Amino acid sequence: MKKLLSIVALIIAGAVIFSACKKDDVTPPVITLNGSASVSHVLNATYTDAGATATDDEDGEVNVTSDATTVVNVDLVGTYTITYTASDAAGNVATETRTVEVSNASKDLAGTYSGSDVMAGTTTPYSETVSVSTVVNKRILFANYTSYMNTNVYANVTGTTIDVPSQSFTTSGGITYTTFGTGTITTIGSTTTIVVNYHVVDLSGNDDLGTFTLSK
Repeated sequence: MKKLLSIVALIIAGAVIFSACKKDDVTPPVITLNGSASVSHVLNATYTDAGATATDDEDGEVNVTSDATTVVNVDLVGTYTITYTASDAAGNVATETRTVEVSNASKDLAGTYSGSDVMAGTTTPYSETVSVSTVVNKRILFANYTSYMNTNVYANVTGTTIDVPSQSFTTSGGITYTTFGTGTITTIGSTTTIVVNYHVVDLSGNDDLGTFTLSK
């Protein structure tokens, strides 16, 4: 009987010691990102996250979860933060983050330009602000379209060419026009030049042809 009690006592003591060891584990796992902690990504392109691994000083390799599939919106320009989480058997939790910057591939075209518009032999200087779409990649917008102010006419960029698809815009005076055209982009050193040959058609069908040149 005494021998049995001794065995039971040893088992209980071992359980207590084991439990105490587990409670003493206060070190969380270490998460290692695969790839860079800061990633640049092109708008509208599929994003595949590089993932991460984690190791624990007691448990070895442990599972890592992330919110990459729900956090990163590839169809909207912005900076997104992915959080990776890992925990060990003792309940210690570790987190690590990666930032993903989703941007328009034509972002370098954004800025303020000096503009010059030629229509029917008349040259008109003006100031132009070009911005890039936050939802459509390689799309730029003209705040002022030649002498027509506040239009936000858009164009699609392919390499060094520009296409202005047929679209309508309304002036501040309430007059609606249709425009379309094509153009080119030239970059020499730090200077970017955009040239667009365009048509502006009024509601009566009158078609005015012109060319505007932008430089920054």
